[in-house]
Amino acid sequence: MDGNPRIYGLLAEYTEPDALVAAAQRAYGEGYRKMDAYSPMPVDGLAEAIGFTRNRLPTLVLIGGILGALTAYAMMYYSSVHGYPYNIGGRPYHSAPAWVPITFEMTVLFAAFAAVLGCSG
Repeated sequence: MDGNPRIYGLLAEYTEPDALVAAAQRAYGEGYRKMDAYSPMPVDGLAEAIGFTRNRLPTLVLIGGILGALTAYAMMYYSSVHGYPYNIGGRPYHSAPAWVPITFEMTVLFAAFAAVLGCSG
């Protein structure tokens, strides 16, 4: 075993936001990449200082949710208006308020699938 001990973690506390950002920039410059920083208030430049970059996952989840809502609505519209147009109880064929729960559930389902598939890719 060599004489240099391996560092597995480090904790520091700063009272000024500028000192926190400067320390984060220096640690990132020294080569540390697995870092996180917590603050009770937003600190400008802290996310960039620790190397945080935006990813595409929120966009994928939004697209998945929109596709789920459109799929559910189109499926119910086709089945109620074109496929099986039965007049039950005097309700109109295109009864959008009755389709809100299914549309919501398909939105959540497709968004969850997009999130799972987006994280793995």
